[in-house]
Amino acid sequence: MRPARRALWLSVPALCLIGWFGGEVPPSPAPVRGDRLVIELNQRTLTVMLGVQELRRFPISLASGGVGKVKRGDARNPVGTYRLMEGRASQFHRFLPVSYPNAEDAARGLAEKRITPAQAAAIVRAVRAGRMPPQNTALGGQIGIHGLGRRFPLGPLQRLHRWFNASEGCFVLTDPEVTELETLYAPGAVLEIR
Repeated sequence: MRPARRALWLSVPALCLIGWFGGEVPPSPAPVRGDRLVIELNQRTLTVMLGVQELRRFPISLASGGVGKVKRGDARNPVGTYRLMEGRASQFHRFLPVSYPNAEDAARGLAEKRITPAQAAAIVRAVRAGRMPPQNTALGGQIGIHGLGRRFPLGPLQRLHRWFNASEGCFVLTDPEVTELETLYAPGAVLEIR
């Protein structure tokens, strides 16, 4: 056998292995997604967890009014256990909604006469069903994790937001970070804010 034909003959099995003659290319592995996200307010970090394993940690900035959200317009971050819902495009690049208020927020709001019993019941029903709770009560809503979008240009200047707490209740990452975060969790993942 001549060398050229021999080289061709030896390459045929290799081609079959990579799927050139009707074979299938094996699927790429599914991306690893966290089952829980943890925001440590004192450390100003958001950590994506899979069980006890840390997958990724992001520095974040917080709300201008501090922590302990109780009502609409108080510019505070909520504290408690929520769900991180499916993201969407927004003026802040990407917006990943937090399922605020939760059942504890509703109970507190009812006790403080900020919401009605019907509103509290609607919040609890939504939380139990894994849906976004009503966003139009006196407790507030539209809390999420988002990027900076048009407010800051891309590049190193986006990192300047970490020096300021300027949101009205949300948690802020850079645009590339919020894009990455969206690939690291499945909508409905548990979000602990503590």
